[in-house]
Amino acid sequence: MYYRRLDTLIYILVGLVPVGFMTTYVIALMNGHVEAFLPYISDTGTEPPESCIFAQILALGAFIQILIAFIRYHHVKLIIQFVGISSLPTVNILGFCIGIVSSIGVTIVGSFQETNVVTMHFFGAGLAYGGLFFFSLIQTYLSYKLREFLKSDRKFLLARVILLIISFTLSMMFSIFSSISRSKFDGDNPRKWLPSDGGYLEHIVSTASEWILTFCLMGLLVSFSFDFRLIKVAYPSVHDPNLEKFNSSGIRNSNYETFNE
Repeated sequence: MYYRRLDTLIYILVGLVPVGFMTTYVIALMNGHVEAFLPYISDTGTEPPESCIFAQILALGAFIQILIAFIRYHHVKLIIQFVGISSLPTVNILGFCIGIVSSIGVTIVGSFQETNVVTMHFFGAGLAYGGLFFFSLIQTYLSYKLREFLKSDRKFLLARVILLIISFTLSMMFSIFSSISRSKFDGDNPRKWLPSDGGYLEHIVSTASEWILTFCLMGLLVSFSFDFRLIKVAYPSVHDPNLEKFNSSGIRNSNYETFNE
């Protein structure tokens, strides 16, 4: 038995992100937990009940991301073994490990709200965004090196490089303007940042950078979906050596009652 159309995993993840975040945004807005115009993504999942949904969305997304990293690793490994390039296995393993680290970061973001354990929340966000960026960077490199076997013609390569540059720029803008805005903030609640509060303009630049960065990274994942479309994964099989020992010793299932009896 084979699983086909594995690109569906990427489409599910990319669809889950906007639908999930917009859901928590609407709930947070209806409960008066955030301002309507461009809150931080994490602000939409800080207070219950939206924090519960936020955590579940990120947990599901992290699981799908692990599956994507796992399948990608084995697909590239198969090609490397066929081509025989000795320098790429280490890069492929590194990409897989970074993909796992990014997924762990996603779960940390969902489990540790910024109002509860802010240090862990920011640490998880760094792993999630940074990990996904470097995962995409490594996959872009591997796709280029193995361009005869992976979808990486000039248009795809150019699009990925542009998205990587934009993502890196946005991550810097997010970090810089977030720090500046927080240092200027003089309001009552940073999750309800008003235009009259200090650092509002820097705050909007920071939040806009975060939202656009998220969708740029999703765009990078979509660019790899063409490689997933044509491959297939065999259904995993389970082997129990103890059963082989029992069989060789002459023990048969006739000694046991079955449900049919």
